[in-house]
Amino acid sequence: MNAHWLLSLDDAREKTEHWQVDYNESRPHSSLGDLTPSEFRLAHLEAGNLQLRPLG
Repeated sequence: MNAHWLLSLDDAREKTEHWQVDYNESRPHSSLGDLTPSEFRLAHLEAGNLQLRPLG
């Protein structure tokens, strides 16, 4: 986010939402076994290790 100019509050919301989707759905994390947070959550829900709660 440091590389972006935020022109308005709406612009900040839009860029933050895009960053959050990218972070959770597109970028694997080594601390999660090289899965994205969404993949990690789904795997643990399917295994019964997590309770369903909204993301974000």
